[in-house]
Amino acid sequence: MTVSSVTCLPAGFAEAAEGLDVDLLARTVFAIVLAVCTGCQDLRVACAATKAGGPLRVESLQVLPQASIRQLSLRWTPGPPAPTTAESDGLPALQHLVESAALPAFKSSITGPTSPAPTSPLGCSVRIAPEGWAWTFSSLPGVASEGVLRAFADQVEAVLHALTAVPDLTVEQAAHRMRQLAFEIRVLGGTGFSEMTAALCSWGDAIGLPVVAHRVEAEEAQALTPAEGHLRPMEWGANLVVLQQGLGSLPQPAPGEAPASKDGLEADQGTLPDGRLIVEANANETRELYDEIVTRNQYLRHGLRLRDGDVVVDIGANIGMFALFAAAQASKVTVHAFEPVPVVAGALEANLRRYGITGTVTRAAVGASAGDRVLTFYPQSSLQSGFHADAEGDQNIVGEYARHQAEALPGLTPELRAVAAEALAPAARARTAERQELTVPVIRLSDWIRGNAVGRIDLLKVDAERAEEDVLAGIDDEHWPLVVQVVAEVHDLEGRVERLRDLLRSRGFETVVEQDPLFAGSEIYMLYGLRLEAERAEAPWMERQIANAARWVQTSAAPLYVTAPPGATSAETRIARQAVEARGLAWVEPPPLAAPGAAEPAVVLAWAEAVLRRMTADQRPVAKAVVVDGDNTLWGGVCGEIGPENVDVDGPYRQVQEALRAQLGAGRVLSLCSRNNLADVEAVFAAHPDMPLGLGDFTVVRAGWGAKSAAVGEIAEELGFAVESLIFVDDSAAERAEVSLAHPGLTVVDLPLNPEAFPAALRGTWQLALEGTGTAEDRARAALIAGEARRRTVAGRATTADYLEQLDLRVEVSEAAEDEVQRIAQLAVRTTQFNLVLRGHTPGTVRQALAGAAVALSVRVRDRFGDYGLGAFTLAEADGRVLRVRDFFVSCRALGRTVEWCV
Repeated sequence: MTVSSVTCLPAGFAEAAEGLDVDLLARTVFAIVLAVCTGCQDLRVACAATKAGGPLRVESLQVLPQASIRQLSLRWTPGPPAPTTAESDGLPALQHLVESAALPAFKSSITGPTSPAPTSPLGCSVRIAPEGWAWTFSSLPGVASEGVLRAFADQVEAVLHALTAVPDLTVEQAAHRMRQLAFEIRVLGGTGFSEMTAALCSWGDAIGLPVVAHRVEAEEAQALTPAEGHLRPMEWGANLVVLQQGLGSLPQPAPGEAPASKDGLEADQGTLPDGRLIVEANANETRELYDEIVTRNQYLRHGLRLRDGDVVVDIGANIGMFALFAAAQASKVTVHAFEPVPVVAGALEANLRRYGITGTVTRAAVGASAGDRVLTFYPQSSLQSGFHADAEGDQNIVGEYARHQAEALPGLTPELRAVAAEALAPAARARTAERQELTVPVIRLSDWIRGNAVGRIDLLKVDAERAEEDVLAGIDDEHWPLVVQVVAEVHDLEGRVERLRDLLRSRGFETVVEQDPLFAGSEIYMLYGLRLEAERAEAPWMERQIANAARWVQTSAAPLYVTAPPGATSAETRIARQAVEARGLAWVEPPPLAAPGAAEPAVVLAWAEAVLRRMTADQRPVAKAVVVDGDNTLWGGVCGEIGPENVDVDGPYRQVQEALRAQLGAGRVLSLCSRNNLADVEAVFAAHPDMPLGLGDFTVVRAGWGAKSAAVGEIAEELGFAVESLIFVDDSAAERAEVSLAHPGLTVVDLPLNPEAFPAALRGTWQLALEGTGTAEDRARAALIAGEARRRTVAGRATTADYLEQLDLRVEVSEAAEDEVQRIAQLAVRTTQFNLVLRGHTPGTVRQALAGAAVALSVRVRDRFGDYGLGAFTLAEADGRVLRVRDFFVSCRALGRTVEWCV
């Protein structure tokens, strides 16, 4: 893997580096980057000779934080060169070569191109010339990705630019100008983490952004971000909170002992996918329960939810997975669990005790009448044990379950999925081969309610393996009003689903029937019941997680985003969005699922794209304006040939205009660039007044027959924008190529041949993302541009002093406030012409800086032509009686207006 870049040396670099050996300086900069990125301060580097055929040597450097780069470049300690074959039998030379091959390699050249040693795990070479330094970074497979190597190149450039500004730059100061090698995403909450991580990294690879993602626990999220150490680069990344029902609020218990053997059946201690300990009957069943109850949340759906203080009755509790899940959804939840199989009941008791769940465990089955009954127990498949065991039916269920599991495996062809299903089915069916007959007690639920003076049941959960109808038959009329919600696994034998659905309806429940995709084709369905008068909009688990997110904002410098996984109900998503935005947090809308169940890989990719687009909005070059073609782009047809009144303004063309209107609403300026007579273009808008866009929505209109690249340059100049901040949209591949060649830094949307795909192409262009465009200054950009044209008119007729006087400039300096944090962070990233220290800020770092600052001032500017908004910011910290300015930056639009002198 090799990456090359050229550092164009800034003005003043020669003076800053005067008296230094440029080879030593380049090698020292490389060493500093290594030290900051690895945390290793004692470095050894294999240096290739500058002269062809010269010996390889190893040189050492201790990278001291307070030392200046100038000083460090003189402190390299040379090692002995490799012996030549004339001096030895070759073994020392070979040993030296092997040792050197494990070190980072460096080589420089002044006369011509060079490349690092191909055997080094990480190599750097530089060709030094007065006009610029050409760097090449390389790595062996598996050591560093292309994105990481590009990040190395960016860090080197940052250090050289900083050295130009501060000739006595120290290593610690240099570290603060460098950002991390990878964009780090810390995720709190959410199951399916590995799929999300893979999708985020895939999108990072697609856009050339090295991404690393890792999960954190709530305790880690509440810890303050450590202050930057002497060799810590700038933090680069974001925090992500995934709102999801799970086990997140349960404490992590200390390891305990498995329950004692009962009836010769041993319960074992296992580990859940999230790392928590669990006492289990069978490891494979534990995974299935976790997937069904926690990951895919098959029980609390369709409006069913738990609130603080709720009472849950869990019939068929097994080892207690649902009991743990229920207790994690709200505080002070009481769970009364029923499980008749002794060894499984022992595991249930151990798990509820271990996690401190309030409630009781009854070692009995629940049915229509009390007494003792014989239960068929499958030691290898406790989930299917019950009074109505059917060997053939049970085998068919597990066989179909295995087949659907295989079909859900990502990345497999249909043929391979069929092979996997065939391989899994025999093992799954064998789980019901061994069976035992156990005599267990049976009680009626109403008898238990009377005996324990139960006043309400907020959720009745039933999973009784074909005995669900018996369970509900054991509830007397007087006790049905106590039950608020019901969720039951129903085996649809002889119309049982409809019978039980009718029963719940007759008792005042609104019902939903759904089949888990993994049980498709089997007799198993899920039945949900909720009383119409029971309004349960609160979601305590969600409120707690959002509160955790709000606290994380206060303790971390990284920006924070909140989302929900695909598959959340529209009601849950709406509640979450409103709650998140009410706290001033950034929300990322999750994509919907085409069908219930686990998210397909394509949906996870779409989710990851939405998250990463939002996270990197401030990292991407600022897109200020969209330059769009007319014929066959804004409308269908060539207006000069078919007539302005005959162009197609419906279908995909209307969608394109609607998408561009959204860009206008987000503050991006629209310009029209068309190969047409201006009169024909104007006639299109006159003939179709119902189009989403009118001619007045375009700040600049260029219609003519010259090269579009020239027109784009003229539009940029008239708007006062750098060409790189424009986005070009045109249906013609030839026009796109011509503009791209003339303006390499311009974003060009690659429209497909089929106009039906135009809207999707616009949505898929990250530079057109609407995320990160939410400040008042963004939304007012078009008005600012219009005012700028009038300012230029005045400036052309007056001296500088007269011009400033005629502007009637108003500058308001005030203490920076919380509601300005987003704009201050945005301004810090976008402002380079007047930025004292070039510190990259996020909303989190701005908040932290404001909290510790002696002085923090925001500057708002307006004149008689319009409002600039927040155009400057400065921050200083107290050092005794001295104020040390840590930040001072002024928007380019406010420069030249003497705003900096007002501060």
